[in-house]
Amino acid sequence: MGELLARIRNALRHSNEIDDEEILRFGNITIDQENREVKVNSTPVKLTPTEYQLLTLLAQNKGKILTHHQLLSTIWGPHTDSNSHYLRIYVGQLRKKLEHDPSEPVHIINEPGVGYKLI
Repeated sequence: MGELLARIRNALRHSNEIDDEEILRFGNITIDQENREVKVNSTPVKLTPTEYQLLTLLAQNKGKILTHHQLLSTIWGPHTDSNSHYLRIYVGQLRKKLEHDPSEPVHIINEPGVGYKLI
């Protein structure tokens, strides 16, 4: 019984250390996944559920290119390939809310003909 309690305490201690993964940071942008909060320079930013989902998907794959198909099928479902204009619209909205100059994005980068990545 004593060994079981020690293992449980150890597991709980390790689960508390994992909480850092709930907060994603890149540049001046912070995403608190537990509280579903996004901040730019410590100022809260209001995002729609779709914008939030798109941003967290990009942030969880930081530095990796996610194809248009991957983004569309993950967020809007597997049958939305023909609706790629949704993706452009939402990325544009995210850039307006997160980037200093949306016309020259620093964080959400387009890979022409492939997809998007978060730097």
